[in-house]
Amino acid sequence: MRAAIIATTFLVMGGLLLGCGAAARGPASIDELRRMVEERPDDVRARAQLGIGEYLANEGDPAQAQELLSDALEGEVSLPGASLMLALIDHFQGRPTPALSRLMQVLDDCATTPQADCAPVTEVASAALSELADITPGFNERVNAALPPLLGDGGSNLGAATRFQIGMVLMTSALRAG
Repeated sequence: MRAAIIATTFLVMGGLLLGCGAAARGPASIDELRRMVEERPDDVRARAQLGIGEYLANEGDPAQAQELLSDALEGEVSLPGASLMLALIDHFQGRPTPALSRLMQVLDDCATTPQADCAPVTEVASAALSELADITPGFNERVNAALPPLLGDGGSNLGAATRFQIGMVLMTSALRAG
C-alpha cells in the first residue's frame, strides 16, 4: 500500500507541477521553474511549483523544497498542492504528527473552498491518512474529531474517491478502538 501511495503521489504532484492538460501548460524542467521564480520572485504559485519541483525532479534540490513551500504558504493564497507536498515531506522525514495536521488541513480547505487542483490533491491526502494510523500519537482521536463533518454537507466539495477514503479511515479507526 505504501509503495502505491508514494507512486500515486509522485504522479499527481508531477502532474500538478507540470500543468497537465491542454489549457495548463507549465514549465518543462526544474531550470525553467528556477528561471520563472527569478523573474517573478513575489509569485507564490511559482515558488510553490519550484518547491514541488525541487523535491520531485531528478535535478532538484530537496533541501530547498521545504523552505520554498513554507514561504509560498505564508501568503493569503490557498495552495493545496504545496500543502500536500509539505505534509508528504513531513511524513517521509519521520514527522507524522505535523504530517497528519497538514493532511487534515488540506482536506478541510478543499472541502470548503473548491479549486481546480483540489480533486487529485484530496485523493492523495485522504489515501495518505491511512499511512499515518500506526505511527501518529492520538491518530484515532484526531481523525474522529476532524473527519466526520467532511462526509456530510461540510465536505460537499470533495469528490467521491476522497469521501470513500475518508470513510475507510474512519471505519478502520472505529475497528481499532473496539
